[in-house]
Amino acid sequence: MKYLILEFVYYTVLLSLLSSAFLNFLYKDSNESLLLFAGSLCIVFSEVIQYAFFYVSEETILNVMCYALLVFGFLFFYIYAIQGKSKDMQRISMSSRL
Repeated sequence: MKYLILEFVYYTVLLSLLSSAFLNFLYKDSNESLLLFAGSLCIVFSEVIQYAFFYVSEETILNVMCYALLVFGFLFFYIYAIQGKSKDMQRISMSSRL
């Protein structure tokens, strides 16, 4: 019972992340919001494929796709984090020259 509640909370947080990233992308329409949305979309799809791997069919290709999407999702999050930091650094260096 405890694991069922924990899993429900996990998927609620995951879907709220996907929804907020999608709304952020629609509102801002920037490269950063696209990276955040693509990362959350990859993680959600990897979880769906992982469900299919566990409960439907234990095909190896499903497991490979699951982990590939998970890695791509966190890669998009990493690029999102680095991109925002590099733009702030450029602003600081440009303002210090003035």
